[in-house]
Amino acid sequence: MNVLLLRHAEAEAISASGRDFDRPLTESGRADADAVGRAIAKAGPPELILTSPVVRARETAQAVTRHCPDATLRASEALGPDPSVSAAYEEIRASSGRVLLVGHEPHMGMLLGYLTSGAADFSIPMSKGAVAAISLSGGELPGRLRWLLGPKVLRRLS
Repeated sequence: MNVLLLRHAEAEAISASGRDFDRPLTESGRADADAVGRAIAKAGPPELILTSPVVRARETAQAVTRHCPDATLRASEALGPDPSVSAAYEEIRASSGRVLLVGHEPHMGMLLGYLTSGAADFSIPMSKGAVAAISLSGGELPGRLRWLLGPKVLRRLS
């Protein structure tokens, strides 16, 4: 099983509503999300994209979906404001094929650490717009980190 983790792209510091939940991507963040989507499509598009329901993550996931039109996009509470590493892992195990999860730090780093070590207290921080690819043999932990790339490299690859 192949898993991709994507930390949302750069977001505005404040939203029109004043709520953190509603912060949209910046112009630069939208460009990075688009480049990440192109790179992911070239690397092998996901069949399922699970995203945090928070606006900046949803916008990042939607940018990827434009380049991977056959992927199913679904919001996941396991990636939202009250994230759960174990619940996210169960959603990964319940899926088949290639899955992309779009979320936030520190949760994405905690999930990356968990998937590659099997330890809930291990974290590998991810920069905004970074993507990690992990192979899970039979969906079991620990997985193997295949690559971790930031948005500048992904832009070049796209």
